[in-house]
Amino acid sequence: MYRGDAVNGVDFTPQARKPDPRRLVRAYHYSAATLNLCRAFTTGGYADLQQVHAWNQDFVRQSPSGQRYEELADEIDRALSFMHACGADAEEFRTVEFYSSHEALILDYERPLTRIDSRTGLPYDMSGHFLWIGERTRAPIPAASTSSSPATTSPNASAAATTSRLRTCHSVTRPPVTRG
Repeated sequence: MYRGDAVNGVDFTPQARKPDPRRLVRAYHYSAATLNLCRAFTTGGYADLQQVHAWNQDFVRQSPSGQRYEELADEIDRALSFMHACGADAEEFRTVEFYSSHEALILDYERPLTRIDSRTGLPYDMSGHFLWIGERTRAPIPAASTSSSPATTSPNASAAATTSRLRTCHSVTRPPVTRG
């Protein structure tokens, strides 16, 4: 059964469909590296609205929308200059908050990323700001079998198994971060 690139290979062969835990570890590290790069960009000055012309790289400059982008960037520059002249220089113009979201498709992956909040005692999955459970998560998971043929389960049994896994995982979103 194909459970996603983080678990299986994409080839339609028994060997590629065999779950490989090393793929989950690689996916975790790639995700962490990507989020760290986004954090570096957003906190390192790249999100500053005064850098709006720096955002216009060749891929935009050479596109049909490039001229419209430059006109909009000029308008932003003029507005920022006016606000600066008025004494308004808000921090919000130099940084940006970003959030990550994904489907909690592999509940066994989410479980170790779940922490108990010391103030409320509630569990929070720390793998993203907003997680969702979709129809793929409800898909039947073959029962352990000694034969090589895949087992099948009814949709009701699958939903019950998913509900049971959710209770074990306690996959909920994290509380909003408050600034002090």
